[in-house]
Amino acid sequence: MTYRAAIICVSCVAVSAQVLGAQASRSDPSDTQAWYSAGLTLDLPRKWEASLRYRQRYEGNARLYKGAYVTAEGSWNGWAGATLLASYRRSSVDGGTYHRIAVGAERDASVMDFDLSLRALLANQLANGSDDDEIASDAKRFVRIRAQAKRELAGRLDAYASVEPYIAFGADYLIDNWRNTVGLKFEYAKGRKLDVFYIYRPDYAKSYNRTYHVLGVDFDFTVKLPRR
Repeated sequence: MTYRAAIICVSCVAVSAQVLGAQASRSDPSDTQAWYSAGLTLDLPRKWEASLRYRQRYEGNARLYKGAYVTAEGSWNGWAGATLLASYRRSSVDGGTYHRIAVGAERDASVMDFDLSLRALLANQLANGSDDDEIASDAKRFVRIRAQAKRELAGRLDAYASVEPYIAFGADYLIDNWRNTVGLKFEYAKGRKLDVFYIYRPDYAKSYNRTYHVLGVDFDFTVKLPRR
């Protein structure tokens, strides 16, 4: 796969998002969304890492602009074989501005040809209301638990799949919704990766159950700083 092929993959995701689904409503509780993002990751000395990511989301058959999300994250891979995580996200959605902080940990393992990981995040909304329909509007704190498996297919191409329930405190249902994700990640140049993914996300937190289909593209640029 070349850089040109990567651009073709992005175009296919954009076109596919236009022909699936419609904005969720009680009469048609299914929606297709498109997520486009790019991020910069700094590989720092002493097992530290920092990243900054910008994402735009489109809903209503991927035709309506929903909002922009900026996430800053830091991690340290030096605690008893696990990685400690902390992040802050600012989102501008539907005319409002929302803030979210999260802390957690991730543990990795290798089994045969698979790279496995388990991640738990405790997130806190700094204002009432949900900014992106990921959790119930009356829940300010929730836990995300993600189990993921990844496998190298060929060269610099990896495939991965994950399940991630959202446990919302104070909501009508303890399990608020799920993220079920499959994707392909390709390193088309040193320190540059393209991630193309699909998310199937049932949502149980409203007065009616909804289903979201998400087609996404993510570019990630990694810079490794010299060790002293």
